[in-house]
Formats: sequence, C-alpha cells, structure tokens
Amino acid sequence: MPQIERKFKELVMKLHARTQQGEIPWETTAGPDTFQVAFPDYSVSLSLDEDGWKVTYVLSIRNDQGNIIEVIRSDMEGEISDEYGLQKAMKELYEQARRQALGVEKAIDDLLGHLGAP
Repeated sequence: MPQIERKFKELVMKLHARTQQGEIPWETTAGPDTFQVAFPDYSVSLSLDEDGWKVTYVLSIRNDQGNIIEVIRSDMEGEISDEYGLQKAMKELYEQARRQALGVEKAIDDLLGHLGAP
C-alpha cells in the first residue's frame, strides 16, 4: 500500500478510536449530514454522499484558511479499500460523530428519565 494511503487509513482509524473514547468533540455544521472537529491548524469534516442505494462516507481535511486540501472517501479504489476495513471504520466513525454532535445519548437518557423505572 502506498505511503499516503497508509496515512489515510491511520488517520481514519485514530479518529475512530479517539471518538469512541469520547476524546474528539464533533460538532454540527450547516449541512444536515455533516459533522466537524477542529484542530489547531486543520479541521476535519465527515459527511454522507448518497447516490440512490449507495452510501459513501466522505472525510475532508481543511487547512486554517478553510480550503479543502484532501478528501478521503470510503469507496476509494485500491489497497485502501474495504479490504483494509476503511468502509466499516468510516461508517462507524460517522455514526459516532453524528450521535455525539447531536447529543443522542443525552436525549435518550432524558427520555428514559421521563419514562421512569420499569
């Protein structure tokens, strides 16, 4: 696998792991299916690209001027493809980022509190 593809996969996997641990503060954006996190010199956004029945997860890296400098897609061809778990990792990362940014866990806890103990 080429060096850059290894780095793409490493970036996705680290974002996935750190998000799972609650260490990445994903936020909503103006787009309904896009979530982002800011780092000191870059930001990362994660969105859905739906084409009929096919869903692709798109991770975009922006520099501090807001320019997209790289895009990683879950349907990328070559060695980075699903053979290496990229599709699954990006799907899980998207779901985790969405739940965190929208406060899904708090909403469920509030609803359970209103419904009371069984």
